[in-house]
Amino acid sequence: MREKLPVVKSVTVPVSGMSCGSCARHIRRAIDELGGVEASDVHLAAREVTVSFDPQKTGVDAIVRAIQKSGYAAEAPNEQE
Repeated sequence: MREKLPVVKSVTVPVSGMSCGSCARHIRRAIDELGGVEASDVHLAAREVTVSFDPQKTGVDAIVRAIQKSGYAAEAPNEQE
């Protein structure tokens, strides 16, 4: 019997308050610690983070909270991919 592959979703979250590579690493570390995150990419110049995740294990709200707990302003985006 074939194992069903997890569905991976992607979301781009706007983030304010980051100004350098250290900020980007701090945010990425906080997101990557969440269970279910497949990949994260912090776009410093665009002030956003793109996250690929398994929706069975985590969600947009958890991702936004992780960013906020790391000391940066983030809100759930209007549209999810």
